[in-house]
Amino acid sequence: MISPDHKHSIDSEALWAQIRAPEFMPEDPEAFVALLESRFHEARITGQLSRYHKLLSDIPRDQLINFRDIYMNIPAHNPYDVLKEALLRRMAVSEDKTIQLLLSGIQLGNLKPSQLLRQMRALVGTTTLDDSVLRQIWLQRLPPYVQSILNVFAHFHSLDELDEAADRAMEPAQRFQPSLANIGSPEPNFVHQSLPNPTPVESGPTTGTGKPHPEAACGIITDVLEINLGRKIT
Repeated sequence: MISPDHKHSIDSEALWAQIRAPEFMPEDPEAFVALLESRFHEARITGQLSRYHKLLSDIPRDQLINFRDIYMNIPAHNPYDVLKEALLRRMAVSEDKTIQLLLSGIQLGNLKPSQLLRQMRALVGTTTLDDSVLRQIWLQRLPPYVQSILNVFAHFHSLDELDEAADRAMEPAQRFQPSLANIGSPEPNFVHQSLPNPTPVESGPTTGTGKPHPEAACGIITDVLEINLGRKIT
């Protein structure tokens, strides 16, 4: 007759076989352990030794050398807890490295600038990343023509104000030419396509070479940002 404990063990193993174990994440061992323990809960695997062997089997070959002292001499007490703590301690990276890893792969793609910023903030989490650093990384992900608008006043407005302005600056590009945000062209093609025969307008002051005077260009950018931010810039 099968004992209740043995039957529970068999049932747990059967459940585990049906549950997909999480992929090992060397850049975020805490998230990996959290996902793994969630799977343990689903499969009702509570034994220290069972958990130990499953955790050990999920560690990639090239990382096993870091835990040789443990698996060559399995701890007599709480082997899973010992291996888990060793993994979290030995695989930990500096906060700066973590931030770099988290943010380096995030791109604008089809997201709005405000959505991109929310994703970055979520990934940074409770780290002590300076807001000015996040601002710089976020701005670098935006198309050049949007950067040109925002960079002029980036240091005088909060990120929440700037992300709303960036959303509005990109609305025409996303409406007429969705791929423009990915191309990052500083001179959107949709302007020429939607206005094939533009009516001549009076030009602003020039430098004498036919190019707009820098003050005129700055005035245009100011007007755009004033509209986006909804208030007068002085």
